[in-house]
Amino acid sequence: MKGYHVPRRFGWDTHGVPVEHIVDKQLGITGREDVLKMGIDKYNAECRAIVMTYASEWKATIERVGRWIDVENDYKVGPLTDPLPLHPLLRSPHAFIH
Repeated sequence: MKGYHVPRRFGWDTHGVPVEHIVDKQLGITGREDVLKMGIDKYNAECRAIVMTYASEWKATIERVGRWIDVENDYKVGPLTDPLPLHPLLRSPHAFIH
């Protein structure tokens, strides 16, 4: 309303507990040791990949509800420097305090 243009782009969160929970179930991961054995880079790649499996459903939903947003030029937020996924901390916070 003051003459500024703010692009309305859709974004994807490719990290965090909900995404990690899906990946853990699919790969049978039960704890931090499983993630370390698999390799953090590979685990993060699995998390990024699972998010995009729902892209077409989200696009259809956004169009159906009439949200005015650019889904073709979306952005992705992910763990750029995270040394470890978050979920082991939530499962056993006392292990990280000592």
